[in-house]
Amino acid sequence: MSYPGNESLSADIRDRILETFRQTLDLTTGGSRQEAQLGCDFVLRLDPLFEPARTLQERLKAGGDDIEVDDLREVVSAAQSQEPTSQALPDPSEMELTDLGAAAEPVAALDSESERRIQQLLDEGRAAFDKVEYQAAIDSWSRIFLIDIDHPEANQRIELARKLKAEVERKIEEALHEGIAQMDRGALDEARQHFNRVLELHP
Repeated sequence: MSYPGNESLSADIRDRILETFRQTLDLTTGGSRQEAQLGCDFVLRLDPLFEPARTLQERLKAGGDDIEVDDLREVVSAAQSQEPTSQALPDPSEMELTDLGAAAEPVAALDSESERRIQQLLDEGRAAFDKVEYQAAIDSWSRIFLIDIDHPEANQRIELARKLKAEVERKIEEALHEGIAQMDRGALDEARQHFNRVLELHP
């Protein structure tokens, strides 16, 4: 199946849209409908002709206990299988954040105001990243795509922040479950240590 949107977009952008929408479908089935709605809005800003996002948007607005997405997932999977393979970016897990600027390809020429805004968002995201506020960093860097939808440095930084965020969330869940288990056993001091660990990771 061909790409279900504006086929004049570059292969890299189409691939990014398809992957973003696939994640949006995962949010829908996971019950995160507000985030899924934001995902649809983001995809449609990148490609107003991307019909699966418009369809999902209508289903989200209609509500209901279960929102059917299997047909949309099939459309995305079929389209992704037809997309040409783009050159892989360096794995962010093997890189420091300070290395990302050097690894990124040069961005297309932008006006000075756009460049200033992109640098501001890069700096805002870096400040949040340094404070281990990974979601805030992701939010700042994602806004760069509204100015330059093919900004490789922003893409790499977001991927790195997502991986680190997932690791922190895993540690939080692990400590929380262990704390609850210790509390159920009556080991309150041990439980308190685990809950304090949760607060250290996520105040």
